[in-house]
Amino acid sequence: MKKFDLSILNNKQTKELISFIILGIIILIIDFSFVLTKQLSQVSALKPALIETRKKVVESSGEVFRLDSFKKRLAELNTIVSKEKLGIVNEENIPNLLTEISRMADAEKLKIMQIRPHKEIRSDEKPNPAAKTRFYSLPISVIAQGEYHALGKFINKLENSTIFIKVNTLDIMSQAEGSKELDIKLLISIFVVENI
Repeated sequence: MKKFDLSILNNKQTKELISFIILGIIILIIDFSFVLTKQLSQVSALKPALIETRKKVVESSGEVFRLDSFKKRLAELNTIVSKEKLGIVNEENIPNLLTEISRMADAEKLKIMQIRPHKEIRSDEKPNPAAKTRFYSLPISVIAQGEYHALGKFINKLENSTIFIKVNTLDIMSQAEGSKELDIKLLISIFVVENI
């Protein structure tokens, strides 16, 4: 077995080095005990807040991706609104328009016997393949019964509607001689936009 020479420990420089190392270890222990422990406890206290912030970041990033779809939908709705300002109906709104025409007639005490759209009249022009929308005229026949003044008020309401409505033909026949009740056949047209 080899013996170590411990005389090197008696050297002044070695003693200073060992003292410095021991002092550094003591400072590290004190730092860890008082400063680092407090800092670690503060970091632990922040952990729930960090988790909540991370969740919010993930949710926000999902909302950013949905923003594009919201913008597209907004553009579609703006297009619909602008078309309605022009008095043009979307294909999917035709049933609502028929209901609205029926309400106008009821408000003027015209009894609707039948209201139905006919086959659409499309332009003979070749459709533009780059166009996103196409327009066509849709004739609607209305068969009703009522008095002459009620018919005049009903036609006035059609003319003042936000939707452009064209009266193509109007046939009026008396139900019986001397009767105020009339049989009315009306052919109107609306303009419809077809989404391609």
